[in-house]
Amino acid sequence: GMSGYKVAEHLRSKYPTRALPIIMVSAKSAAESIATGLNHGANDYVSKPFKKVELLARVRTQIQLKQVWQKEMREAEELRLLHKILPYSVTTRLLHGEHLIADSFDSVTILFADIEDFSSLAAHLSTPNLLLLVNEIFATFDKLAEKCGVQAVATFGDVYMATSGQEGNKDHAVRMMRFAEAMLKASQKLTHSNGKHIKVRVGVHTGRAYAGVVGINTPRYCYFGDTVSFADVLRQTGVPSCVQLSGSTYNKCRESKNSAAWNFISRTIELKGGEETKTFLLPMGQEGAKNAKGAVGVKAKLTLTAHGGLKRQL
Repeated sequence: GMSGYKVAEHLRSKYPTRALPIIMVSAKSAAESIATGLNHGANDYVSKPFKKVELLARVRTQIQLKQVWQKEMREAEELRLLHKILPYSVTTRLLHGEHLIADSFDSVTILFADIEDFSSLAAHLSTPNLLLLVNEIFATFDKLAEKCGVQAVATFGDVYMATSGQEGNKDHAVRMMRFAEAMLKASQKLTHSNGKHIKVRVGVHTGRAYAGVVGINTPRYCYFGDTVSFADVLRQTGVPSCVQLSGSTYNKCRESKNSAAWNFISRTIELKGGEETKTFLLPMGQEGAKNAKGAVGVKAKLTLTAHGGLKRQL
């Protein structure tokens, strides 16, 4: 059979030191034997003959150490989940005792994206297949957001929101445009059950915004202000397989030395009340170029629907 040392070594290879405390009890009391037992994974070593009171005290100590370890693991998992729903800097402030998180940013870049004709797509897919598709799309976007250094904020149905600049980085508009490009490239590789490619519209705007933590049981770091609203308008009036960006984002991107790689196309959209504004399209691939060409000269218009929402008209 296996020696006590081998049993301890085998158990320790399967379980972390604090997950499974091991107390080795042996008639061998030499210092070398104790060192060997500890080196093979034992947490403690008791030599025979032993006193019951002493052994029970050692057992209680190991149980307490395990409970401390379990508490640390729970806290680490809670912190990991918190980092997933809140920016790192916001989480740090909350952990340091700051109760009211209310921020103002002079310049951030906001992105909204959605799936073209999502309602029709949802009507022709079973609920499980629809959820699998949306999860695949948003999981892909989340990975790209992390890679591009932007913050994935929230999803609303088929709408995806991301921000950049809240951590103080000056290249937030460029980062967001790279992310938007990556989203469109990735969506061209995603298909739904009928084999057709997913088509995504993206709207991006740069400007002043406000943000803060809202909610107690499910806290969210929410963004407010005209910059947020207008970024969503750019999504609603957007073009499939294209990024539609505002003049402020366009100017920020033009300041970058990498801007030569982007071939923007200007267009005009009409807002509520008849006000017109100039925007820019960045098409992706042949389909995006075709859609952008068809959109230029055709004025997109927003009107209020019966329930007070916005509806796009061409």
